[in-house]
Amino acid sequence: MKFINSFLVFCTLFISQTFLINASPIKRTPPSFELQNTAIYFKKPDNWNNQIYAYIYSNNSNNVIKSEWPGFSMRSIDDGYYSLVLQHKYFPDFKVIFTDGQNQVPGVNQEGFVLTMDAVYNQTGIIGISYNKPYFYYNKSEKLAYGNIAKVYYRPSHKGVDLYLKDMYAHFKIGSGEWNNIPGELMEYDPYTMFYTITIDLGKAESITLTFTDGEGYWDNNNEMNYEFKKFSNFFIDNY
Repeated sequence: MKFINSFLVFCTLFISQTFLINASPIKRTPPSFELQNTAIYFKKPDNWNNQIYAYIYSNNSNNVIKSEWPGFSMRSIDDGYYSLVLQHKYFPDFKVIFTDGQNQVPGVNQEGFVLTMDAVYNQTGIIGISYNKPYFYYNKSEKLAYGNIAKVYYRPSHKGVDLYLKDMYAHFKIGSGEWNNIPGELMEYDPYTMFYTITIDLGKAESITLTFTDGEGYWDNNNEMNYEFKKFSNFFIDNY
């Protein structure tokens, strides 16, 4: 009987080890672009309380209101700045009002600021776009940095699905300046969301005009109208 029990234990262990060795690894699929995170930031006025909220809403009846008053509690990061991490899907159809529960900007009965990816706000509106990633503040040595930059997100039409295996370039001009050299600047590709991205410093310009090419004959110039954005916008183009 002892021999049989020992044999059964041996078989059980052997089968378990074999299963673990041959089992397929668990595959984790990164979230789609709409479910990935970005952040917004707010510079608190000196005379406000230290508890800051972001009230997010939409005038589009097809959208569910994101928060109830006074909104989501924001995280204090440094030097009077507060941060709130949000998913991409809430841009650009939503607006935001900042409040400490007593004061608010924009004011009562005024339209909220346009909710903009990576935007840094103060009481007058957007003052820059953040260079940082959403959770940068966990790195104690990294500070909030922002400027007049365009974080461009571009996804071509599904009719050109073969393009997703190729390089993509952003051909652009900043303000009223000259177009950059053809084919342009190489964009970074995310195979899970099928978006190409690039960050462009706009300097003191108020706008940017873009087209896109693979450098091999494919051009997307928005039906010869180009893609034009004002500074501090959601630089988001989804043709899929």
